[in-house]
Amino acid sequence: MENGTGVLFVSPGLRESPLRNPAGQLLGAARILCLAVQETVESKLQQDLAGDRLSHSQWKLLEIFATTAVGNVTEVAAYQGVSTAAASKAVDRLVRLNLLARAEDPSDRRHIRLSLTVEGRTLTAEYLERLNRKLAEIFASADAGPLAPLREALDKLTASVLGAASNASQICVQCGLNGRESCLMEDAFARECLFHAVHRPLPPANEDPPMRRGESAG
Repeated sequence: MENGTGVLFVSPGLRESPLRNPAGQLLGAARILCLAVQETVESKLQQDLAGDRLSHSQWKLLEIFATTAVGNVTEVAAYQGVSTAAASKAVDRLVRLNLLARAEDPSDRRHIRLSLTVEGRTLTAEYLERLNRKLAEIFASADAGPLAPLREALDKLTASVLGAASNASQICVQCGLNGRESCLMEDAFARECLFHAVHRPLPPANEDPPMRRGESAG
């Protein structure tokens, strides 16, 4: 049928989904949940805090700097799985908005370190605090039962998917950005994920930052 503009429109319900088995339906449900959160909760909070000043992808980049120890464009590219050129362009936009700042790396002046500005830290902290509070309210009222067993089951499924992949050790599933206190790759396979060869996620505020490879405790 037409949607009034002369363009053929097919209702999603009229198409047979290729994900008809239980595993596929679970994957679909997980994707739908993430999309629902993004389109309602995240988008609403982002609009409330910054209007049209920032895109969704820019918010995600701010979250990366707020929740991980990413410190330069190369690490941003590795974490997001994009080219260095694409990461550099995204960083440039946030620098122009005074949300990210560049500075010489004190340990090697040939390198540039990136960090959130005061405005960037304040904005991102407010967003994450509101997001966590809103999600807690939604899930508490959803009558979904205890969430920890569900999370553990999803972790096991994710580990099974990664375990079947020949390049699993080269994949970063962005644990630090997704609320995990440890790396799923390391927990499931007792091996270091590719991204952790570059840096570690930020530790809790009361812990010392982890050492990079090649550093000594002294």
